[in-house]
Amino acid sequence: MTIHLLTIPDSPADWPGWLEQELVSLHFGELIEELRLSGDESNASRLGEILSSDELRHVTRHGLADVGGEKIQQLLNSPDALLKLQENILLNETKYWKQVGLATEPSLQEAAARVKTKLGSVVTDPATLTTKSPVPDPPPRGSRRAAWVAVVAMSLMLGAVVWQFHGGSDSAGVLGEANLTANDVATSAEYFQRIADSGQNWFGQPRDTTQQLTSLLQDVSSNCEKLINSRHAALTDAERDWFVEKCGDWKTKFDTVLAQLSAGEIDASEAREQSDKVMNRLVDVLRSWPNV
Repeated sequence: MTIHLLTIPDSPADWPGWLEQELVSLHFGELIEELRLSGDESNASRLGEILSSDELRHVTRHGLADVGGEKIQQLLNSPDALLKLQENILLNETKYWKQVGLATEPSLQEAAARVKTKLGSVVTDPATLTTKSPVPDPPPRGSRRAAWVAVVAMSLMLGAVVWQFHGGSDSAGVLGEANLTANDVATSAEYFQRIADSGQNWFGQPRDTTQQLTSLLQDVSSNCEKLINSRHAALTDAERDWFVEKCGDWKTKFDTVLAQLSAGEIDASEAREQSDKVMNRLVDVLRSWPNV
């Protein structure tokens, strides 16, 4: 049995890389239990008290390299904050953290190689990937939540395998047209109208089965991330900040539906209903700009 706390590097400079690997590992729940047993949670802090919203956004996109050793220590002293950080990372599943997931769990790379050899084609459904490495049972404390996070963690790493096969989603899909963020409009209202029209395409996509919804939600999540990271030169700074924040909210809601669907907590019918509501809200908000 591995005691994960004993693997913490001696040098604080190595803490960010170590913690990144732990955050996307399949034994993260074991580390959390070790932290609870060894620490004093009366001195724990909430995630928002450790990382500002800007710092959290940076960590989500670029990792922990720029987070100082003092804040890493605060996170380790606050297991609930660490769980919240993992949840944020997994739900946003950026390119950076997908690559960390692949490097951390080499068994998934081996599984990917086996699947690629056998099928000789692009894998389109992460649910078809399997690995011989056993997934440990979630810890007893908070078992329902831990199980849900474990499913999302596995989805992140399996999604990274699929992403690696075809270099990311090149499909325009919903909210992914090549010219969507082009600076070729006279007003911000026109800009948002074009994105709303793209979002409307959601309702013409097949989304009756779990497989259809999973694929569509993955595409939309990826495209939301692209919108978050785009320059949006057609907008003012204030408009861009507002829109990026909204995109982050919508992405989180789509990812939550995807995680619940993957975990079997909701069926395809309920997932479709929930995701339709999110997309309807997205379209309505953008079309009503600036009267929102």
